Amino acid sequence: MSTEHLCRQAGSRAGIILRTLDGSEIKYSLVSEFRITNNVTKYEALLMGLRLAKECSAKALVVYNDLKSVVNQIQETFEVSNPQLANYLVKAQAQAQAFEKIEIVHIPRTENWKANQLARVATTRSQESTQGVCWKSWPLSILMT
Repeated sequence: MSTEHLCRQAGSRAGIILRTLDGSEIKYSLVSEFRITNNVTKYEALLMGLRLAKECSAKALVVYNDLKSVVNQIQETFEVSNPQLANYLVKAQAQAQAFEKIEIVHIPRTENWKANQLARVATTRSQESTQGVCWKSWPLSILMT
């Protein structure tokens, strides 16, 4: 699973790609009207990706993320000082327990270009140029039960 986010005045956008073992991809462009920080948006995209992977009945998951601080926080090699991010971390760790195996890997932003492209497409809302992409409205995960 690859995730990418964009923060804009008009709200947040994200791109998520779920890849199966045979290499096929399920692509999502997510649109939300809320404005939040980059780190919160990255956690939101991660939470939505975990939820989507669970809906697809995934048992094992490798998550590729280009924001090193979020990867380090989830791997517990970096402490979370922001209380809001701590709540997101707890929620991400709880959702991760739904999988038999999960690994989160930091990748350079240049290697995350497909998810980045999906986030940019969500910004333009150009659905006609994105055949095979699932569009979803994106609620605030931390407020959901």
